Amino acid sequence: ESSFFNRMNYISGGDFTAEDEVILGKGLAESIDAKAGDTITLLTQTINGQLNGADLRVAGVFHMGIKAIDDTYFKLHLKQAQRLLDTNRVELFSLATKGVEHWNQISSDIVTKNPQLESVPFEILDKVYYQNSIDFLEAQFSFVRTIILLIVALGIFNTIAVGLLERAGEVGALRANGEKRSRLFKILITENCMLGLIGGALGIILAICVDKLFLAKGIPIPSGPGITRSYSVFIEMKTSHYLQALLLPTITAVLSSCWPIYKLLKKSIPELLRSA
Repeated sequence: ESSFFNRMNYISGGDFTAEDEVILGKGLAESIDAKAGDTITLLTQTINGQLNGADLRVAGVFHMGIKAIDDTYFKLHLKQAQRLLDTNRVELFSLATKGVEHWNQISSDIVTKNPQLESVPFEILDKVYYQNSIDFLEAQFSFVRTIILLIVALGIFNTIAVGLLERAGEVGALRANGEKRSRLFKILITENCMLGLIGGALGIILAICVDKLFLAKGIPIPSGPGITRSYSVFIEMKTSHYLQALLLPTITAVLSSCWPIYKLLKKSIPELLRSA
């Protein structure tokens, strides 16, 4: 277990090596005025409702950066905990996977081999500190993304509309030479689609350069509510992010150009030529 939970951030001492040792959260240790090497008495209630206790030596004091955990958390040996509770049962154990994408297969195997076991993913088990934060950030980012896309769409709409007005004479000449409205519409839509792809590709290159050159050491974030230490945020770009960076500006450019192109092609040839 010590290799699984390896981010304890010990202030003093270290992990326990004997059954009669315990490690304490920083806030808990301060509240009882305990430090590494001290002996404390832990009183518990057995599963039968009887009072039980044990004298334990404090092996270490740690902090995890979350006040609610640091003020209440302590850890002791499994056999010692079973003696204090007067039971030999294990009600919960954790599995470490190489990636979250493997969880569905692991969960299915657990239920198939032992239907009495209940498999709970980490985001549900630790919903307060993990899933709620993920849901909040997803909603926040979606809102910000929508605003950015709206601003970008308005900017593209304005740029395309101005550009098409300047090319009215060119479109009029093509119409006068026998080009159909449908063919010109396809040409202009394809042109704006390519511009969206090129813009997305340039944005990806710029983002990679900024990430590798200026943000290589991360973005320092001050401690927030309930957090007792600052930390650094690193940008991780996945394949899906690249696809979004290409598709979103392309789709936005195409949709933003439909109305200006339609209004331009709706004009008569003399009106287009007079605009030259």
